[in-house]
Amino acid sequence: MSKKAEMYAHIASWKISGLQQKAYCQLHSIKLSTFHYWVVKQRKENTNPAKGSFIPVKVPKKVEQTFKTVTLEYPNGVKLHLSDRELLKEAIHFF
Repeated sequence: MSKKAEMYAHIASWKISGLQQKAYCQLHSIKLSTFHYWVVKQRKENTNPAKGSFIPVKVPKKVEQTFKTVTLEYPNGVKLHLSDRELLKEAIHFF
């Protein structure tokens, strides 16, 4: 079993144990700082989508011709407001 799999198994056990991290770590002879590192690492993996995980969007012609502003909102809270259709096309096709 890899270190990652081992620590993630401990995290799952800790979550259902009802114990505080410190008590769980003492019970299983794990350094609290190491356990905390893996908890944070797992949380980041679960909240951040994989790079390049764009979802294709099809905009009907009727809507495309009448929109005033398009807002793209990323999971990290960044918002991109575009009010120019040509700029929007460039931003989408840039990558």
